[in-house]
Amino acid sequence: MLTVASRLCGLHAQVMSSAELTVWARVENLDRRAVQRALWDDRTLVKTWAMRGTLHLLPADELPLWQAVVVRGAAFFGRRAGFHRSCWSTA
Repeated sequence: MLTVASRLCGLHAQVMSSAELTVWARVENLDRRAVQRALWDDRTLVKTWAMRGTLHLLPADELPLWQAVVVRGAAFFGRRAGFHRSCWSTA
């Protein structure tokens, strides 16, 4: 499941069921609570504001990389990078 999240550059999670369905469509025999466990119990997934200022599930060990990318990208394209710095959550 974490490999899928990593290879897809995060799971779009504005609506949580969207992220869950994305994983279930790609991982055979995945338990229906696997995403919730990874997010809340194991803390191997992180729900945070990422690309396009929308919520995504990212592998927790990749969070620093994504923070740097989003903040740099916002600065490059003339958006307020401070917005992205203040929105990181570790759900």
